[in-house]
Amino acid sequence: MTTMQPASKELPPLDEQLYILVVDDRRLDRESLVELLRAYDYQVTGVADGDQAREHVNTHRTDLVLVDMVMPQKDGIEVLRELKLLHPELEVILITAYATLEKAVAGLREGAYDFLTKPCPTDTLIAAVERVREKKKLQWIIESAEERLRRSEYFFHAILESLGEAVVVIGRDMRIISANQGYRHQTGREDEEIIGRHCYEISHGYSRPCWLEEEGCVCAVIRCFQDGSHHTAIHTHRDKEGNPIYVETNAYPLRPGDGQMIYAAVETIRDITELKLMEEEKQRKEVEVYRLAFYDPLTGLPNRRLLLDRLGQAFAASERTGQHGALLFLDLDRFKNINDTRGHQAGDLILREAARRLRATVREDDTVSRQGGDEFVVLLQYLATDDATAIKQAGRVAEKIRLALSKPFQFSECQGDCRFHLSASIGVTLFVGHQLSAEDLFKYADTAMYQAKQAGRDTVRFHDPAMQQALEEAEELERELRRAIDEEHFALHYQPQMDAHGRLLGAEALLRWVHPERGLITPLAFIPLAEENGMILPIGSWVLHAACAQLAAWSGRPGQENFRLAVNVSPRQFHQPNFVGEVEEVIGSTGIDPRRLKLELTESLVLADLNDTIVKMEQLRALGVGFAMDDFGTGYSSLAKLKQLPLEQLKIDRAFIRDLENDPQDAAIVETIIAMGRTLGFEIVAEGVENEQQLHFLQQHGCHMFQGYYFSPPVSAAKFEKFG
Repeated sequence: MTTMQPASKELPPLDEQLYILVVDDRRLDRESLVELLRAYDYQVTGVADGDQAREHVNTHRTDLVLVDMVMPQKDGIEVLRELKLLHPELEVILITAYATLEKAVAGLREGAYDFLTKPCPTDTLIAAVERVREKKKLQWIIESAEERLRRSEYFFHAILESLGEAVVVIGRDMRIISANQGYRHQTGREDEEIIGRHCYEISHGYSRPCWLEEEGCVCAVIRCFQDGSHHTAIHTHRDKEGNPIYVETNAYPLRPGDGQMIYAAVETIRDITELKLMEEEKQRKEVEVYRLAFYDPLTGLPNRRLLLDRLGQAFAASERTGQHGALLFLDLDRFKNINDTRGHQAGDLILREAARRLRATVREDDTVSRQGGDEFVVLLQYLATDDATAIKQAGRVAEKIRLALSKPFQFSECQGDCRFHLSASIGVTLFVGHQLSAEDLFKYADTAMYQAKQAGRDTVRFHDPAMQQALEEAEELERELRRAIDEEHFALHYQPQMDAHGRLLGAEALLRWVHPERGLITPLAFIPLAEENGMILPIGSWVLHAACAQLAAWSGRPGQENFRLAVNVSPRQFHQPNFVGEVEEVIGSTGIDPRRLKLELTESLVLADLNDTIVKMEQLRALGVGFAMDDFGTGYSSLAKLKQLPLEQLKIDRAFIRDLENDPQDAAIVETIIAMGRTLGFEIVAEGVENEQQLHFLQQHGCHMFQGYYFSPPVSAAKFEKFG
């Protein structure tokens, strides 16, 4: 390599003396370190805390500060931040024990130059201090080069070669101008392979710049060219063989003597691979410690400790929302026999598969935990606020679990017959808020589980007998309702809609379950269950067909040309993709005039998916079908949303009519609904009118269509035909 002779003009002398400040609250440690460094001819001062350190660096030349990490008032990280804020160029080395390695890594991110562990061998300490001296020397060279038009190439390369760290000089085109021995050693290449090549080819092994190859990459050199400042970055470099090297890079700008555009950057590259590996190992161990502390090693499920933590969170959430939670305690029936006769390998396979099935059965918000042996606990959250629905929900999940675990277990990993038949006994208890302690909850669920075993195993039992009875009644109701759907044990009753003069304007079709033993059952007793389990779809379809068939039968009655029949539609039914097609098919098959059919929608149905609702309503309106909003005033409809809907009627909910004469608030609400509806061009229907005073009030305020027991209860089609 050709080099120029040094210029005749001498550079200002470099003061190679290093002025060091030791910060340690322990006097003996501080004094020992000061004496050791002085023995190597450094200028050293010792102070006891961060405040004294700040005062010293403000009044005395200081090149390097050695800071102990653990001090009573301000720890090493805080002292580092304060000193770096006041003197960014100041070099700081943190001294720490292995127990505070995480803070040391944090310190390096805050700008510390290095860290040393206690006890620190003298040669390691002196080597770290000398690296600072070398860095200071490089900084002096760079600053002198900027001030004196840069010294000769010979002198510059000599300095670079004298530095211990890898150093490379990079031009604006990102090609390497010069590299020292440290860089050649780090990359495993000679000058002939380095000089003139793009830095990203040599350092990274890329064919294009690193910031284009790596998402979020920060290149110190390119940023140095962009703003002319010193920049630092953490990178992964690769040697000639492709092995990764984790490095910290510092880029400094080089300018010509006139101080204008930067023509090159000096980049120092420090190998931090060992530190990176230590940090990764520490993180891996922390993850492993957490896993062992909170998870069952066999199944990977949360253990009792983590379950108790989540149960505490569930208590708090339940207290806040009023929703029930449930604890299911389950035991695998006959597991011990299999484990004893077929060995632990078969037992472990069964437990892992049982854990998998349990996780697949519950929601993400729920927790499945293994308590030990063949005992599992399932924590259910966010059940209904009312007892009856919450009992049904918990019972339904318990039944799904029972069915999932009753399926055969078959494995290819074990010897002999690897097909096993097991079942589960499940105990259930519910909770709301903090009414029960975790200990009581576990005790009740465990007791219920043993009741399930005593009942013959492979069954579910609630701790509370009343809950068990409610569950059994709900299950019986569901079975009977399915039978009623299959055998069409339903009928429609009709409640007339009248004007104030007693003229019949229309009717609402109301569903009744004709039970063979209990007689007529109103929808309140079974529609919530049907909505929950999906049976509302066949029921709703039956209602629509039956109502339209009856409307067709009445179509020829004289004087009823404007008669309209209202049919309630459930949210689940309305949002079925084929609902519009179903209505169109029923209209065609029954031959009714679609203008005489009116569908009643609830506010909750409309708001569930406003866009879908509007699209379907417009499609049905194009056929001639009309719409009413049922139970208006009980939901959260806004005027803006109401105006978007192709409605004809608003039906005032009976809850506001009931106490109309005695409750001024109800009266005010009814007046407001009537006025608002008329302003928007809607027809107003009052539901639940039961006396003449209510009728008079409604007439006075502009409502002229009524429905309620004052006129007639819901009656069969035969009795309804007497109205007219």
